[in-house]
Amino acid sequence: MKLVTYLKDNHPQLAMLIDGVLYDTDTVNQELPSNMAMFLNYWDEFMPIAIAAEKQIKEGTLGKRAVNTPYNEAEIMAPVPFSYQLQRWLCL
Repeated sequence: MKLVTYLKDNHPQLAMLIDGVLYDTDTVNQELPSNMAMFLNYWDEFMPIAIAAEKQIKEGTLGKRAVNTPYNEAEIMAPVPFSYQLQRWLCL
């Protein structure tokens, strides 16, 4: 599974990259976060959900609920965008 952060409505959005298409994690499964920092913080809880969602996408059984964007049309960002809040935490 490839996880990608891209710019959506002027905010970072976490997505799964599958066959050249980005699937927003929070629309694939409402339990998944929309940002990489949260995903990484709760890796053990979110990874099994993400793996199951990836399988549904590849099998075509997810349905139409997932927001998707062609990879070549997205503005790709750093995997874990550096935020002001993170910067403040690192400096404490």
